[in-house]
Amino acid sequence: MMILETTDSDAIHISVIEEQFGEGGEVGHIDVPNGFEFLSADRRASLVLEAVHGVVRRLGELRGWDLRAIDRARDGVIAGGYRYSWTGPWKSSPNRKKRVRLRAELPDDGCGRLHFEFALRGEDEPYLVADVIAGSQRRSFARVAKSIKWASDDEITAYGQMVWAIEINAVTGAVRVDTPWKKPRSNTRVSPLGAEMFVELIDRPLR
Repeated sequence: MMILETTDSDAIHISVIEEQFGEGGEVGHIDVPNGFEFLSADRRASLVLEAVHGVVRRLGELRGWDLRAIDRARDGVIAGGYRYSWTGPWKSSPNRKKRVRLRAELPDDGCGRLHFEFALRGEDEPYLVADVIAGSQRRSFARVAKSIKWASDDEITAYGQMVWAIEINAVTGAVRVDTPWKKPRSNTRVSPLGAEMFVELIDRPLR
């Protein structure tokens, strides 16, 4: 478990309670200064990365993980510009004239952006992109990509979390979602009362 709180300090402080409370129950504590939410998105991302990296590295020391793998993961985040994206495979329409794939991004508000890219056969540049807000993890993005099916030569369906279904017209780009999501607010203020984040620790070698 990681606990995130705001403080009157002008710096970020991290700590790890080494005692385990049950299986995988170490506690990490991250204090961020008041006004943290008003920093630029990239600056916030940089500071959060260093804080989380410090906590996970300490947990790695306690559990005997390969710390070089943790450092490579941090370097990968930096190389990617603090942005996470994932792209699924192409799927062709029944008449083989069109194809579609999912490209997903996860911005700093934690709400995934699903971009359904439609292209003509033999072309990689999409002629149409339809957007849906949903998901927050790679495995949820992969489930959506796997669920994509062509209902006809001009329409696809897909399914994701929370039992919602998506229908997209491959000609007009019209999107229908059975349980529409509200648009998330970016740069949401950090609650001064603090918040808790539960992190699943998987006991296996890092690669």
